[in-house]
Amino acid sequence: MKKLQKTIILLFVLFLISGCATNLKEKDQDQLDRIDAEIMVPEKIQLNEQVSLAAEVKQGDEVVEEVDEFQFEIQRVGGEGDNELINVSQADNGIYQIKKVFSEAGVYTVQTHVTAMGQHVMPKKRFVVGNLTEEEINEFLEKSQTEEDTSGGNHQHH
Repeated sequence: MKKLQKTIILLFVLFLISGCATNLKEKDQDQLDRIDAEIMVPEKIQLNEQVSLAAEVKQGDEVVEEVDEFQFEIQRVGGEGDNELINVSQADNGIYQIKKVFSEAGVYTVQTHVTAMGQHVMPKKRFVVGNLTEEEINEFLEKSQTEEDTSGGNHQHH
């Protein structure tokens, strides 16, 4: 009788372990299946100078060249609703890119809206335009934080 109990317990433990391993494989697969967009902006952006803003779209380690929709949303921090949406229809080896000239100094955000393979991702990145002092940058960021606090911090459009 004890052998039967040990066998049942052993089978139960093996069943649990195999279920956990399957669950881990599914989670790993979900990570590989998820699309991601890495935003790339120049370190220094001068006023009235053309720069390139880009984002590379990948699924795991694989480059994604065809998406259903790709947009850059650019907004000056503290700018009252003056966001700019720019559609990009073609990628060069998975990199979606625009050329842009900034005429106002400040802290900006660029957010991509990427729809591909039934998924939608919206990564966001901040950058500085012009020669701002650390104090000026902090003022922009404080203003941004105050705006997010009063609006609930939810700026998703979808």
